[in-house]
Amino acid sequence: MIGKTISHYRILGQVGEGGMGVVYVAEDTLLGRRVAIKIPHAGRDEGHYRARFLREARAVSALVHKNIAAVYDLGETEDGQPYIVMELVGGQTLGDILTNAGLSLRRSVEVAREVAEALSEAHRRGIVHRDIKPSNVIINERGEVKVLDFGLAKQLDEELIGGSSPDAQTWLSARTRSDVVIGTPLYLSPEQARGAQVDGRSDLFALGALLYECVAGRPAFSGSNVIEIGAQVLHVNPPPPSRFNPRITPELDRLILKALAKRPEERFQTAAEFAAELSRVRSRLSDSDTAHTRRLATAENLIRSSALITIQRLRHKRVSPLTLLASLAALLAVFWGVNYLRKPSLHKPSPAALASYEQGVEAMRGGEFYKASGLLEQAVKTDDGFALAHARLAEAWMEMDFLESAQGEMLVADGLVSDPAALSREDALYLNAVRATVGHRNAEAVKAYEELAQLKPGQPQVQVDLGRAYDKNNETQKAVEAFTRATSSDPNYAAAFVSLGVLHARQTNLAGATSAFQSAEKLYEAAGNREGQAEAHYQQGRLLADLRKKDEARRELEQALALARSTNNLYQQVQAMLQLAYVQSDPGDGQNLARGAIELAQGSRMSNLVAYGYIVLGNLFMKQNVYDEAERDLTRALDLARSYKVRRLEATALGNLGSLRNMQNRPDESDRLVEQARDFYQQAGYRRDADTTAIILSRTKAQRGDYDGARREIEEQLRLEEQSGDMQMLGLLQRECGSMLAKQGRFPKAVEHYRESLAISKALHDDQLLSYSLLNLANSLWRIGRYDEAGDYLAQLAEIAGKPDKPNNDMMARVRLTEANMALSRGRFDEARAKGEQALALVQDSGGHEQLIVEADAARCLADAFGGSPARGRPLCEESARVAEGMSDPWFVSLSQLALAQVLLEAGDAQGARAASLRAEEFFARSGHVEAEWRALAVAGEASRRAGDEAAAQAYLARASASLSRLEQSWGADAAGYLARADVQRLRRELGDESVAEVR
Repeated sequence: MIGKTISHYRILGQVGEGGMGVVYVAEDTLLGRRVAIKIPHAGRDEGHYRARFLREARAVSALVHKNIAAVYDLGETEDGQPYIVMELVGGQTLGDILTNAGLSLRRSVEVAREVAEALSEAHRRGIVHRDIKPSNVIINERGEVKVLDFGLAKQLDEELIGGSSPDAQTWLSARTRSDVVIGTPLYLSPEQARGAQVDGRSDLFALGALLYECVAGRPAFSGSNVIEIGAQVLHVNPPPPSRFNPRITPELDRLILKALAKRPEERFQTAAEFAAELSRVRSRLSDSDTAHTRRLATAENLIRSSALITIQRLRHKRVSPLTLLASLAALLAVFWGVNYLRKPSLHKPSPAALASYEQGVEAMRGGEFYKASGLLEQAVKTDDGFALAHARLAEAWMEMDFLESAQGEMLVADGLVSDPAALSREDALYLNAVRATVGHRNAEAVKAYEELAQLKPGQPQVQVDLGRAYDKNNETQKAVEAFTRATSSDPNYAAAFVSLGVLHARQTNLAGATSAFQSAEKLYEAAGNREGQAEAHYQQGRLLADLRKKDEARRELEQALALARSTNNLYQQVQAMLQLAYVQSDPGDGQNLARGAIELAQGSRMSNLVAYGYIVLGNLFMKQNVYDEAERDLTRALDLARSYKVRRLEATALGNLGSLRNMQNRPDESDRLVEQARDFYQQAGYRRDADTTAIILSRTKAQRGDYDGARREIEEQLRLEEQSGDMQMLGLLQRECGSMLAKQGRFPKAVEHYRESLAISKALHDDQLLSYSLLNLANSLWRIGRYDEAGDYLAQLAEIAGKPDKPNNDMMARVRLTEANMALSRGRFDEARAKGEQALALVQDSGGHEQLIVEADAARCLADAFGGSPARGRPLCEESARVAEGMSDPWFVSLSQLALAQVLLEAGDAQGARAASLRAEEFFARSGHVEAEWRALAVAGEASRRAGDEAAAQAYLARASASLSRLEQSWGADAAGYLARADVQRLRRELGDESVAEVR
């Protein structure tokens, strides 16, 4: 070929030859530049081969990236052989550099980052490299990294194989020709080695293997022949590279081992994510560390000359099939024999490491995860080869929501166990259980712990571990039974009582949780364990705070804070301060406590608590309806959680921002945020958090007017929650279901759900749930004419909300507003106006909730209009409707329009009244709110009559009559009280005596 011209490329010389073809240097006679031309070896099906080669080459030619060797041109020679023209990259291959000068740690990471960025661009365009290795990475004279042979390895290998598995040829690393080697198995992913389907994560495995070799000076997988190497790729986790290079940081260890995870889902999921992590790790490596790591002489060349050449010779065409089979059988026998003789012995941890490990695991069983992480870090620092300590440290990181760190630490643990068969049955089960827990494979963890419980009957520690696994797998009753067995087996086991108490607290079982926490606290006190005492008080304080028992919660949390300060346990101090922030009577005091906790966490580098602190602060502002400050702090929490890779806190921040958007009547934004949180909760198995997102998503459906969809979502959650026994969540869901029914005007059905919510709130002694249940029940009862019952419930609520020592002005405003609407319904207009003014004053005192202000103004203007002063009520009602428009809630807007229509009708503006009532009616009809629909139609009919349009009046009134008949049939016996309401009777008179008779 040398000297020949292909198109306008003159061949000058041969650069090299590989399994996929020959590469030549050529001159582009048109542009006067040097290029590389690759002419591949043909496959068996020449026509199909050429077409596919050219198609894939065109796809690769679309890749334009500074780290990818560009494809300039492609075509066919005169004899029909395809070729591609590529950028001619000068410099050295990464393999040559590693063999000679080597690379520093920072430079190795930088090279890997640039390769990852090249892969990110290729993967974005649907191209998988499949052959990342040192010889396909070139660094030119300017230090620029270039990746070669993008997208071609798969297609070329497939044709060379002639129909066998896609990566089998790369696995064997040789063509049928004896003098051509196309690679080694050192960089193949497990799925490539098995011939399974691959995606971009296979390239990331190869890049991890490449980086491992750069920093460790040896490949991640080794062996004297291809079969040994392949077996390691498939079954053996490599040791941390720091074992061979002590300058490697733990963070870099974890990053590399994550890339080399056997399961694709446990690796980095995208090249962009891998590149970002490489940048972060590189920024933390010392500039002064310029020592270079060189590849061991045997790292690649020895393998190539021994294993691969052996395979080549076995495959030479002069070797008979029988000889080939015999040789392979012998090679396999040698492999298994060597493997058996080399079987590693079990690592024995040092006594000091074992002591730290046992203390750390016990701290974790007692819920002291920060303390546990410190002790387990000490264990691995004392003895880095202690695999179970690394695994339990991973579990502690997971419990504190550092999921990336947890996964990395688990990979280190797996890397230390080169042969799981060397582990004892107990250790193997623990390792499997923890691995499954960290991977959120909760059912697998349960199975392993159940086997451990059979292996170690009567051991309380195993029962606690089993109980925690059941809890994560949402098997609540089994978890309670396991924790109870642990306390029965050892009545002095404080950690078991804490675990039992936490579970009872989550079920809002006040008596059970209190008993368990008090038992734990006494045991810790007797043992002189003040950190344990602090944890017991903290958990009891959290329970009481969840039940809105602020005074009792504050006492417990203050004790927890005092104990934490006495032991200088900063993590416990921050936790206690953040919970105390929620139970302060003065919102300003709560905000100051939260800011102090954030400052303490920042000074101690407790990044997860910094992020959580901003969530707390944002929630405190949300409760005061100070939305700008809430958004600022929640956004800050989200940014920090993402920066620190604390996934659960990221989801929590997203969910809270979504809730804020819901309160601001911005349903599309709310859905986008909450769905991200829900996806994480569902994948990670956080059932209760996922249930909370379902409530927010149902509310956004309601904001769009899809009440049927909202109700169905809540009813489905109710069905699922009834199996869990979480009474507080059941109470919330019953209340939400009632609210959706009320917004459709189905008040009798709403009453049923509100009664369930009320019963649960009383059983739980949950004051907040009790207050809203009483309010909602009263609101629905008066609407079906049951004023006395509604008044009784409002009196109970006023007693709770109006306590002199801790008045709740927001709730008292809602009480007065409900009383105003009841008075309007009964025709008591002076009372209605007075109650409306009281409600408005209370709202303004409590921070000015916009919706309550609009509702209070609507009640006042209706009282004016029906009380004989429509001119005074009209401006107020028009302003109220205008403000409601800006709140983007169609239900609320429609109610405001109906109120405006009634005021305009009383003020003599018949045309305005008809327009407003019809606008309201359109939404009510679409959303299934029959009760409001017939009233809007009746107003439209009367307005039309006063405007002189009798035909329209008759049509609207007939429709109103039909809607009222449907309501009566639907409500059954409950319709009688409704029809007896004074305001309903007034509207029914507009329908005419004949229609009224039909209704009766």
